[in-house]
Amino acid sequence: MEQIIPKLPVEALQQIAGYLNWDPFITYQAKNGNVDPGRLLSQMTEIEQHTWLDTHRVEIMKKISAVGGHSLINLFRGAGIQYREIVANVGSKLGLDYDTTAPIEQLEGKILSKIWNNLVATLTPEQRRELEAKAEQEANKFGRTFKGELTGFGALGAAQLSGFGIYILGSTLLGTINGVLGLGLGFGAFTGLSSLISTVIGPPGWAALGLLTVFKFGRPNYKKLIPVVILIAYYRNQDAMVQARGASIL
Repeated sequence: MEQIIPKLPVEALQQIAGYLNWDPFITYQAKNGNVDPGRLLSQMTEIEQHTWLDTHRVEIMKKISAVGGHSLINLFRGAGIQYREIVANVGSKLGLDYDTTAPIEQLEGKILSKIWNNLVATLTPEQRRELEAKAEQEANKFGRTFKGELTGFGALGAAQLSGFGIYILGSTLLGTINGVLGLGLGFGAFTGLSSLISTVIGPPGWAALGLLTVFKFGRPNYKKLIPVVILIAYYRNQDAMVQARGASIL
């Protein structure tokens, strides 16, 4: 199982279930010894959902693996694929050329920088300056700066991204995607950037992220997988935000 899954908060597990459009039918042993007739996950209270998801993390990873392995061969085999292969496939569909033996953090960073560059490419120079100013304002709240790391917001390479930068891009893109999917779930301190993106480019859509071709021609459901990869990258680098938050207090 991907190492970050056991560490995710239950709210993130709920988010993943939403991205995957996964609503399993759940039965369990009732206290009186009878078998509960069962309910869909979505029919449970939020507390019940969190409890079930928290104790079924392996099943969540299996679901991610199954969606990533959705090919004719794997369907007949009933098999999924490893998370690293999912990340490599997403990168390939985005036109990235990288060493698949590199640390998973580097692969995720390249994906985030590619999607970010797709988004920034749709903005006018004035809109880019506005976005950069807003991003710097948000970073300053945590005693950090984007200068040097996200200079110009154009042609951003993964090598420029620290853990803090990946956290920023992850939270911003997740906020934008949540708006696209209508999930109504926010992400951290940088959801303000997502709101700004919505303002400067209109209602955010997959076209603005440059992902429509990926969705159209990919056999696995990349519309489900890409948000999951971004979310995992976001939480993998959350320590950078914790450190930044501590620095802002000093």
